[in-house]
Amino acid sequence: MAIVITAGAWASGSTSVTPALPATPQAGDVHILFVGSKPFSDTIGTPNGWTPITGTDGTNGSVANGTDVGSVNRAAFYRVWQSGDANPTVSITSGNVTLAVIHRLRPTSGSVIDTPVGVAGNDTSSGTGYSATMASNPGITAADVLVAGTVIAGNNSTFGSPTMSATGLTIGTVTENPATEGTTGTGLDLEASSSTATVTSGTASAAAVIGWTLSVAQTGSTILVRIREHVPAPQTFPISFSETGQRSETLTTKATHHLAFADTWQRSESLSNRLVMKLSFSEIWQPSESLGTATRIFRVLQDAWQATESLVAQFIDGSASLLAAGAGLLRRVFGKQE
Repeated sequence: MAIVITAGAWASGSTSVTPALPATPQAGDVHILFVGSKPFSDTIGTPNGWTPITGTDGTNGSVANGTDVGSVNRAAFYRVWQSGDANPTVSITSGNVTLAVIHRLRPTSGSVIDTPVGVAGNDTSSGTGYSATMASNPGITAADVLVAGTVIAGNNSTFGSPTMSATGLTIGTVTENPATEGTTGTGLDLEASSSTATVTSGTASAAAVIGWTLSVAQTGSTILVRIREHVPAPQTFPISFSETGQRSETLTTKATHHLAFADTWQRSESLSNRLVMKLSFSEIWQPSESLGTATRIFRVLQDAWQATESLVAQFIDGSASLLAAGAGLLRRVFGKQE
């Protein structure tokens, strides 16, 4: 897989221009907006929510504006797509003619696109072999995607045979993208086109050169944007799953201990209640004077003694069980702490 490039259509205007976003954007997409205009002295504003790409704004000179002549102005911007994004409007103060286009860069699944890096260069020698050497090397290497936008001073010429080159690089097929270039039908005229390619191998050791074959000699300026993606590092959490399990186990152990104490106490309380009940029962039958005979007194005392003897035995047995349960509980508690 690789970064997928999709271009919108060129849009034209004078003091403002609204190019269309390529259809069906999605989360993770990055859009690149190219703007070219005349005269060179106009001011290209930053559209709302977009970020200027450093190193892309500027002109190719100071030649006065005229029909199919004059120096041009250019700039590039980027934006990570957000749900609800609309087509951006670019305002150009003191503009006469303007062209703009948007390219969408979609990363490979599981990857994210880095902040775009841009450079620019000019060709001020009028001719049909357009060649603009970029002002610097933006650090191009294998798998990078290159997107270049070129604007020339008049619509009297058309673009063909795009090229990209840089010492140390092998660059794949260079494509005019979109296939239909931009042109103005009002004002003092302008023409523009863009090209895209992917670096197949190598690392640039010099500034890139962007070329075109023009149908009529012209001058112009080019912006080159380098696009790169990376696989983000996995997220880490302050508490690991093993730690969470240990904390959960500790909580469960504490709950178990509490239940064991409660159960032991309930058994002890039940034993105490049984003792009190038996003693109370025997006390009821102790008043023997009303029976009137010594025999009845003897039998009552005998029954009371037998009941007490049985109760004492049960109490001893219950106490032993309680002590055993308490000892086991202590072993579990102190053993868990160790």
